[in-house]
Amino acid sequence: MAISWNFFIFSIAPSFSLIAAQTSPQTLWALDSFSALDPCAQNCFTHSLAGCTWDYLGASLQCTPEPNVCSTNFGVADSCYCRTDKQNAALSILSSCVKSGCTIGNPTLDISSAQNLYTSYCGEKAATTQATASTVAASITSTVHTATQAL
Repeated sequence: MAISWNFFIFSIAPSFSLIAAQTSPQTLWALDSFSALDPCAQNCFTHSLAGCTWDYLGASLQCTPEPNVCSTNFGVADSCYCRTDKQNAALSILSSCVKSGCTIGNPTLDISSAQNLYTSYCGEKAATTQATASTVAASITSTVHTATQAL
């Protein structure tokens, strides 16, 4: 019986690494489309000062207890940043921030670009999360079935 349970534990362990990938820091700021945003709109996602960068939107979404931490890994977890129950708030924060920060030209274009970037980024993360969840569930179901048969 112990051999079967050891098999079970070691068989599902790789599945948990797939779940852990969804807690990795958001990397929206590294996309080419982020670089294409007007700097005033970029500031609504991240702030930089004296070599320190922090995740302004992530902190505004209450995804981190320390919003102004200077770090090379400054993005908050995708699992919080793109949570479906926080997406409307994110769009509202981006709209207000861009409207107040982008005062030259037509801020509506900058608002639209910022919101589209966020929506697109989180849409891709949701697709990845859904695929990962399906893979993990299938793997665990198969492993449990195999382990049960071994008993």
